[in-house]
Amino acid sequence: MDRRDTARRAELVRSVVAGVVRNPHAVITSDSLQRWLHVSRAVADRILTRLVSSGLIHEVGAGVWARTEG
Repeated sequence: MDRRDTARRAELVRSVVAGVVRNPHAVITSDSLQRWLHVSRAVADRILTRLVSSGLIHEVGAGVWARTEG
């Protein structure tokens, strides 16, 4: 995926946010995100980083993230 494709990048993030919001009990790993979105590990890791920095998810175990309550 081309990092300059901002529309595609935004759509991927919206998809993840919607999935996390709809399923508050879901957990996410970099591997599961890669398979779900069909992206590279680097892209999955950048998405996770953005979601953590926005406060939407937090790490609940080594390499495992879940929705932040509240």
